[in-house]
Amino acid sequence: MSSSHEDKTSLHSEFMAFVTDDESAKVLQDYARSQSMPESTVQYGGPDLVVQLLSNATPPGVLVVDIDGHEDPVEHILPIASMCANIARVIAIGSINDVRLYHDLLANGIVDYLVKPLSVKLLAATVDKAQRAAITGAAAERRPGRFTIICGARGGVGASTVAVNVAWLCAHELKINTLLWDLDLHYGISALALDLEPGRGLRELLETPTRVDGLMVASSLISESDKLSVLGSEEALEASFIFDSMAGSALLRELRGHFDMILLDMPRWLLPGARSFLAEADSVMMVGDFSLISIRDINRVKDVLKGLGNEGTAPPPCILAAYGGNRDAGRQQIDQATFERGVQGKLDYLLPDDGKGLREAANLGKALGEVMPNSPLVTALRPLAQRLSGVTPKTATKNAWFGIGKKPA
Repeated sequence: MSSSHEDKTSLHSEFMAFVTDDESAKVLQDYARSQSMPESTVQYGGPDLVVQLLSNATPPGVLVVDIDGHEDPVEHILPIASMCANIARVIAIGSINDVRLYHDLLANGIVDYLVKPLSVKLLAATVDKAQRAAITGAAAERRPGRFTIICGARGGVGASTVAVNVAWLCAHELKINTLLWDLDLHYGISALALDLEPGRGLRELLETPTRVDGLMVASSLISESDKLSVLGSEEALEASFIFDSMAGSALLRELRGHFDMILLDMPRWLLPGARSFLAEADSVMMVGDFSLISIRDINRVKDVLKGLGNEGTAPPPCILAAYGGNRDAGRQQIDQATFERGVQGKLDYLLPDDGKGLREAANLGKALGEVMPNSPLVTALRPLAQRLSGVTPKTATKNAWFGIGKKPA
């Protein structure tokens, strides 16, 4: 479980509990272990300690507070509810079994009240409900995540390699919630490149857009880490699939509420039927090489993008990247200057050959940034990740909640 509070709207909501008795502490610790959380997520203390800590730390996504021992428990927990408003969901626990207390707590911003003795099963159901409420509420309030389409000007130019490694950099170095979405349902490499089992459900999401909801989407995601998820599939070759941009838009609307950055690896053969989908992108990145075919097809895509702009609305910008140098030298037909004249614009990113590093990363099932963080290609992709996400590197802060509220001697 993450010990960072940088992202208040993460799908992996954080959890802390403060209790005053051993029996409740044991149940909460059993729950924490069942969720692979550290025991330090359960601390000894009551509302006064929590208020003190909230003045110097960001609340966790779900906060359990013991209100026993106070003549007016509502008065003591009100400051906590106020400090956690629109940030965290607060669950109260206590020994008083009084429906009026329950309604007073809910009326003042507490999401639920559990009467002791606790059980792991009831606690798990209550926390899960609170986490879902936190995710839904945060998604409704936050700015929609950025959406970039990455597409190869022709096959084999490395667009999927760019998508996988930029997504990894966004998640692991820029620390933002990132989705790598692979629309090649038959030959996509996103899951394989990260040594993950292919997901199940993407085809159904795209074929039945009326059924798209948070639970269905969540069940289709593959988690690489707390910050990186993959949405892809590996359909049987005989299973036909027709991309419907309206279905894609319905799924995109759901996804943008939960991720800061969405990188879509789109096969070029899907582009002709994706005009309305392209219009929703914040940027479209074309990856090519120094060949006449890349020039031709990049220009064709740029023409489509120009036609997407409406009055008062600019079309999504087209970002150009190309592999140069020693990469596939036998296939390199032209130099950079000729390429730029052909596409009538400057190349945004020149990507160096890094065949040795990519081969090692592929054999290990890891992103290149994890295997060789200082490789030439990773160095070239870092500014691209920052540009697409709008985020610059920041230092992680130590979690101020762990290691406090120890049981009194």
